[in-house]
Amino acid sequence: MPWVEHDGNRVFYRQLDCGEAETGKGALPPVILHHGLAQCALDWQEAGWCSVFGNRAVYAIDALGHGQSDRPDSRAAYSVEGRADTVIKIADDISAESFIFFGFSMGGRVGFELALSHPDRIERLIVGGMHGLRPSIDRRNLERRISVLRSSKWRLVERAVGAHRSNFHNNTPEALALSTEAVLDWRGADDRLPQLKAPTLIYCGEQDSLLEYARQTAELIPGCQFESLPDTGHAASFYSSDTAKRLVQQFVAADAR
Repeated sequence: MPWVEHDGNRVFYRQLDCGEAETGKGALPPVILHHGLAQCALDWQEAGWCSVFGNRAVYAIDALGHGQSDRPDSRAAYSVEGRADTVIKIADDISAESFIFFGFSMGGRVGFELALSHPDRIERLIVGGMHGLRPSIDRRNLERRISVLRSSKWRLVERAVGAHRSNFHNNTPEALALSTEAVLDWRGADDRLPQLKAPTLIYCGEQDSLLEYARQTAELIPGCQFESLPDTGHAASFYSSDTAKRLVQQFVAADAR
């Protein structure tokens, strides 16, 4: 797996086997995928997402603290801003001047920061199961998660996001706890969302506790497409929702017209 370095830490990524991808002059911008907490790059392939991106090259990240990437013991290393900068380093590494970014859950926050701090690099933004508001509005749930992660019941967090389905995550509770604490340090994007220029799709399950926050986020973004998924929870919107895959496929295809 190739890797980039950010603040002395290695972050790995991989090109997913999504069929024959166009390369070279005239090829469409690639897709870069960023998973949620406790997941890793391989979850995208396991969940069947490879079928939705057409003939674009698709790259998936093992976010810092996840998969094969490093697990530093500093809360600051896991900042949302640092994760966004890491995505840009990966885009540079694959020589992508612009790209479609798709972030699920934790990766969605990275997507909002990325699209606002590097607007010239983002062709389209897709966010699943997340909002761009200040994390303090959900502080109680985030602090509860941190408490669970620092207890003997920490694998309940994996179950909540569906990451228990396979044995390739190699999660450690402290890295997950630090990742969650770092979310609380992010200022959010409330005041910046009206400046977001990239065409944006936000989807969220109707049984996801973040639904209304995601809807409020979409209302702040000019021209944003917002879709709620009936009878769908947080993990299901990633692992088993055909509706989510269809929406993303249509949204990605629109960029090629």
